[in-house]
Amino acid sequence: MATALPIVPLVAKQRLMGAISLFRPEGSQRWLKIGPTDSAEFNPAPETVDSSSAESGLKKLLRKFTTGATATLNLAGVQMWTEFLYQVSYLSRKKYLTQEAVVAATLELTDVTDGFVFDLPVRNATIASVADGDTVGAEELVAETDFIFSPETRFGEIKKAPASKTVVITYSAPAITETEGLLDLDIMSVGGIRGEYMCIGMTADGNGDPVSMYLPSVEFRPNGASAIGDASNLNTGTIQADVYQDNTGSYGRLEGRRKIVEA
Repeated sequence: MATALPIVPLVAKQRLMGAISLFRPEGSQRWLKIGPTDSAEFNPAPETVDSSSAESGLKKLLRKFTTGATATLNLAGVQMWTEFLYQVSYLSRKKYLTQEAVVAATLELTDVTDGFVFDLPVRNATIASVADGDTVGAEELVAETDFIFSPETRFGEIKKAPASKTVVITYSAPAITETEGLLDLDIMSVGGIRGEYMCIGMTADGNGDPVSMYLPSVEFRPNGASAIGDASNLNTGTIQADVYQDNTGSYGRLEGRRKIVEA
């Protein structure tokens, strides 16, 4: 005769949960989509002190007193390189590039040799001429043959230097305003990016009961290196937030979106 179990085992409460992560910066009405992450982890860390007694001859733990509570939020393998991820990864306040129009300007290069790399002090420049600077009625260098230039990066290269080894570049450039949305981040200029965080847990059918977590005050910082040049692997960011109390004393809340049926 088989031995009867004393209780019915729990076999249906395992969970596989994806997460939709959202962040709202301080002072903003808009929630930003953080995008796919390998994992989103909430890590509470209560601080305690021990109360012990040695009255029995051995030191024995009587209880632990909680003296504090902290928590961190870890997002690993963030795949979408949004403005938010760039801000956190490089500890920068969001700022866009601006530039005044340049009608006409010149840059003189000296000691120029074949393969001489140069840069212009403006973005999206148009080069009017690249000429031998020491010659009257200077002979101009030919684009793509004698020199190359990228307006987007500001960098160029003299492929074939003139005998005088002096080059004069004449250029112009358009105005650039914030409406063009070109990031211009001052690296390591802030201590963190602060705001609200929302995690919407998502489960496939039968993989558990989904929950949502709201944290009213977090401050994101980078957590490890971020690749700036790796063509062999997916470039992802790993970021971490300290979780703070809000002005009501709350760290946040966890909400079940379906009734969890207990055994």
